[in-house]
Amino acid sequence: MNFDDVKKKIQNINWKAFFTSRNFIIVCSVLILGAAIIVYTAATSGGGDIDTKGGSKTLGNTVLVGGDASEADTENEKDSFFAVSVINRERTRDEAMDVLQTIADSPDTMPDARQEALLSITAMVEEMNAETNIETLVKAKGFEECVAIISGEKCSVIVKAEELLPDEAAQILEIAVEQSGLPATAIKIIPK
Repeated sequence: MNFDDVKKKIQNINWKAFFTSRNFIIVCSVLILGAAIIVYTAATSGGGDIDTKGGSKTLGNTVLVGGDASEADTENEKDSFFAVSVINRERTRDEAMDVLQTIADSPDTMPDARQEALLSITAMVEEMNAETNIETLVKAKGFEECVAIISGEKCSVIVKAEELLPDEAAQILEIAVEQSGLPATAIKIIPK
C-alpha cells in the first residue's frame, strides 16, 4: 500500500459520522474524566514548591511572628487540605459535567450517546448530593472538617482527626452507607 492509497482512504472517511458516533463520544468523555481525576489526585497529593533549603513549602501559608512556625505550617496544611480537596473535586466535576452537557445538547449526537450522557449527569448529581449530605452529617457529629468523595462504586470519607475511635468510625460508616447507598466494604474512612 502506498501513500496515495492511504491518502484516498483517509479522504473517503465520513468524519462527521466518526466524530459523532456513540463510541467516539463515550471514549472522549472517559478520557476527559480520567484526565480530570489525575489532575485532582495530583493536586491533592500534597506536592508543593521546593524552596532553596530543600524543604517543601506551600505558597500562601501564614507564619506566626515570634511563635513556632512549624506548628503554624502544619495547622495551615491540615486546614487547606480540606478546602483544596473540595475545590478540586468541584472543578473536576464541573469539567466532566460540561463535557456531558455538551454531548447531551449537541444536535449531532446520536440518541444512544445523548441518553448515556443524561444518565451520567443524573448519576453525577446524585453522587454530589450524597457527598454533601455525608459531609454535613459527619460535621454534625462534631468533626470540624470532612470531605466525601464518591466515584462510581467507591466512597472515601476524609475526616479532620488524628485518629478515630471505633465508635466514631462506626458512626461515619453508618452515615456514608445510608447516604451513598454503597455497601460498607466500598467505603473507606480516612483520618487526616
